[in-house]
Parts: sequence; C-alpha cells; structure tokens
Amino acid sequence: MNRLSLQAEEAYTIRPTATALLCIDSDDRYANFGVGRTNPTYPFTFNIQKNESLLNGFFKRLALTEIRMNWTLPNVSTAWGNNQIVFNWSYNGGAITSTTITISDGFYSSELLAAELQLSIRNINTQLATFQVFIGPYADDYLCLQAGPSSLITFNIQPTGGSQRQLYDMLSFPPTNPLLLGNTVYTGVPSLRATDYVDIVCSQLTNNQSLKDATTAPASRDMIARIYLDESVTSQTIAQTVTYGGNAISLTPTALLLNGGATIQFSLGSAPAATVVPGCPCVISGITGGLGWNSTALVVGTKTTSPYAITVQYNVGAPTGTPAFAGTPVISVSPITSTSLPISAWDDRINGVSPFVIYRQYPYPKQIRWNTSIPIGNLTFELYDDQGRSIQNLWNIAYPGEAGFGYLFTSNFAWNLSILVSED
Repeated sequence: MNRLSLQAEEAYTIRPTATALLCIDSDDRYANFGVGRTNPTYPFTFNIQKNESLLNGFFKRLALTEIRMNWTLPNVSTAWGNNQIVFNWSYNGGAITSTTITISDGFYSSELLAAELQLSIRNINTQLATFQVFIGPYADDYLCLQAGPSSLITFNIQPTGGSQRQLYDMLSFPPTNPLLLGNTVYTGVPSLRATDYVDIVCSQLTNNQSLKDATTAPASRDMIARIYLDESVTSQTIAQTVTYGGNAISLTPTALLLNGGATIQFSLGSAPAATVVPGCPCVISGITGGLGWNSTALVVGTKTTSPYAITVQYNVGAPTGTPAFAGTPVISVSPITSTSLPISAWDDRINGVSPFVIYRQYPYPKQIRWNTSIPIGNLTFELYDDQGRSIQNLWNIAYPGEAGFGYLFTSNFAWNLSILVSED
C-alpha cells in the first residue's frame, strides 16, 4: 500500500514595499510669502536647503508619482525669443523696405495674433492702411496675409535670424527669398505653443543613476521627468449656432395628415415662412377633440409647396383621440432669427495659448536608483524648454532683476512634485 507523504510548505508573508513621500513645492524657495513679496525670484531654477538632511534612511528607489504645474507663461514673449518677425514690402515696384515687427508679450490665439499683425503692419506706413491678416476660409488651417485692394503693394515675411524657434516658425510661413515679393502669403497650420514640453532636472537626485537618460535632441540630461503640455482632448469641431425668437408666426392647421405618435403632420392653409425651420419651438392651441393636442412642440419639417404642411414633435408625448379643426386652431411658431458659424482656429484649445494647469499622476513612474548610504541633502531644481534652454536664463536675460515686467507672468507660476521613496 502506497502512502502519500504530505509535506508542510513554508508560508511567506507578502506586504507592500515600505515607502515615504518626498514633497517639493517651488514656493518653498522662500522662507515665507513676505520674502516673496520683497525679494521675488523666478521659479525655474532654485535651491531647497535646510539645516538638516531632507531625507535619511536606507531607501533604494525614488519615483515621481505626481506633478502639478500652474502654467502662466505667455506663448509669445521676449524671453522665448518668438515675439518678432520681419516684414519686407515695396510700393509700386519701388525699393524694398524691411521692417521688424515686435509683438507685445502675451497669450495669443491665431485670431488674436492675426489682429495684432494686421495692426502692426498698417501702422508701418499709410500706404499699408488696407493691409489684411485674417484666418483663412478653411478656418482651422492657416492665416492669410493680403495687401488689400491695392495691387501696388507687394511683400513677404521673413524670420529675424538665429536658430531658435521664432514667430515665423510658429505660424509656419513658407520658405521664401527676401527679394521675391507677392500680393498674398498663406501660412501653414499654426502651432502657437512656446515649448512642447518641460524637462525637470535635479542632478542631486539622479546622481546615482547607473542607466543614464537619453534624448534625440543635441543636449541630453538626466531628468526627474519630461512634462508634455498636452492633455487628452479631442479635436475642436465647428458647430452652427441658431437663435430662435422675435415675433411669433401664426399658422393655421386645417387637417391631420399623419399621426406618428408624438410626431404629427398637419396640413396648412398657407405656406410656412422661410424662417420656420426644423428646431423652431411652437405652441399649438385651439384644436378640439381628443387629449394633448394643445401643447408645446418642436418643428421637425415643413412643406412649402402646395399642399402645404408642417410636421411637429410634441414635447410631452403623443396626443390621443381624434382632433377637430372647426374652431380657430393656431400653431404659433418662434421663428429662427439668426445663425452664426464661429470662426476659430484649431489651436484655441491647445495648452499654452492661455494660462492652464498641468496635472499628472504616473501609473508607471521612472524608478531612480539611490545609494542607501547617502542621505538627501540640498536639492537644486531646474526647468528646461524643448530646445534645451534653461527657462531661468531666458527670463533673466529678457527681464533682469526678476521684479520687473517678467515677474507679472511668473509670480503665480508654481509647481509641486510628489516623489515616492522606497526602502526596498
């Protein structure tokens, strides 16, 4: 007789890894808000320093799990170097005049930028008083620049020089020879973000990485995270807006043509007006017999050739019984008074053309290796744009002193990090 020998298996206790939070706030570069009022600094490069280590313990991993960034930087600015463009023009075949146009710092959609360019060009010379810059007839695609009714003006648009992203590039102007002028210039699809992403760098936290970060850009840095300015949004659609109201139009129903439950077709004694269209609200009264025939409804169709008819859908459900039209029945319709098709550019809902808040939670954050014998001491955080430029340097050069005009845009640019620190 064979016997089964049952061996007891050793039990293991499994529990989540022990963790701690290292929380970073850019406002902590100040001892308090009073210091921030009297001695403001830009929040793009700063040092966090305490009298003791920020974190001690035998931890092995750091991972950024959460970030919030209050983005208040204008998409067109002296700091970004994207606020100028060169306008070359000639009158009646004469000498070419080259003018550098400077756009004031601010947040610009395509429509606002078109209006600003038009005003700036018209102010160059009275001969350019009829110059036009507008969103093209395919509203989501491009800008159109035209010399106006005068065929004596010819022009083109050029960059100011240099290798950084400029307004010329953001508006996607086609490459042209400065000496070749025309009456009309079309841009490509505008992309009015000043930067596509921000790299957050802290060399003290990434110093122990054995595997270094890499990028296709010329300059590579080990980073805490790359923050893309995009959110999960759908493409913008254009919808027609219809307004109903004004003086009511009275129509006389003479018979019941079709009973489709809540959808009813009446014959009419005269043709309905052109402003009576599907969607118009109406009130039906004066019908005798049955129940529910005198109520509110929406027009869903009309027949404007003899025999005339109107089809409505009742709001409160299907009427019942047999209607009679011997009295003075009336269908009182609120006609359409106006329609509008908003002209908007595709980038109006793209992050960066107006202030916004970035918020991210990372389900699979980057795991940063750490040496267990080293405490976390002073930390210096730096922000870089998508061209590898220090944003702190850009703003310091454009607006030195930090308390001047540049501070108006940066005073509320605040960002926060939640870094998960793991012992195992």
